[in-house]
Amino acid sequence: MADTASDEKHNGTSKTTAGAAAGQAARERAAREQELDEGLRGTFPGSDPVSVVQPAPSREDADD
Repeated sequence: MADTASDEKHNGTSKTTAGAAAGQAARERAAREQELDEGLRGTFPGSDPVSVVQPAPSREDADD
């Protein structure tokens, strides 16, 4: 019976999985960067920095 780790090493499965994960992380980072760039363009010139975090809805917003 063959060892699973050695099978993955020989057929490139682990490299493919790691490459897919790295690609996904890069796409997510690019999407965040794009959102921040759009937010910055929408507030320029301004004194407050763009926030990565979306604030929680206020109580007034929750009532709508």
